[in-house]
Amino acid sequence: MYRRRSSWTYTKPLSTKGGIKSRVNRGRFHGSNWWSARWIEILESSIDVVRLSRGRSYARRGQVVDIEIEPGLVTASVQGTRKKPYQIRLGFEILSDEAKALLLFRFRERSSFAARLLAGEMPEEMEKVFKEAGMGLFPSKSALRRYKCSCPDDAVPCKHIIAVLLLLAEVFDDDPFLLLKLRGVDREILINLLTLETAAENEDADYEADGIADEGDSPFSAEVTQIILISSPKRPNSLLRTFTL
Repeated sequence: MYRRRSSWTYTKPLSTKGGIKSRVNRGRFHGSNWWSARWIEILESSIDVVRLSRGRSYARRGQVVDIEIEPGLVTASVQGTRKKPYQIRLGFEILSDEAKALLLFRFRERSSFAARLLAGEMPEEMEKVFKEAGMGLFPSKSALRRYKCSCPDDAVPCKHIIAVLLLLAEVFDDDPFLLLKLRGVDREILINLLTLETAAENEDADYEADGIADEGDSPFSAEVTQIILISSPKRPNSLLRTFTL
């Protein structure tokens, strides 16, 4: 009896040694923190169940050989059914200088932002701040369709890309600064700016406290306003501040 051959048959991928395996052995992937959970939520709402399941299988089996994260780009190698691993390229938009300035301004407005980032946590308001800067912190559904893989699969994103995206959630779960790096925000520069800003605020507070303590001895009227240039070796740029004497 003739039976029509199915247009698609499952082929088991070649095994690989030292691949990156997911921490999740069964069931749905989940994040320990809000940002990784949000990343996975976007994937699950944007990708059909069948392809997502295949991507999970690849991530669990350790088929992803390596992942490299640079500003605006993730590259990875995934071992599939062919001898040579498939090459993945995931492009991400990075923040402009103006958007970075807005980001830092929001950090200065809320001291808790700096404290939580320095503690290795991502403030939940971060997603809103990125939207204010004109960019999403997480990939959009349309962005997922633009990712590239060297495999012959017509589906976009393919299971190889999905496996990488799922593992990225775990990578970002451990280090949220890598998610910011992907959007063009350098970890060391950001920490230095936040540290300098905190030191500057402390110096300003001390200066103002000294000024208030000496106010009674000032020969000037309390209504007189003087612009004072404050310079500190800890602050590379002098800042103009206005005080009422």
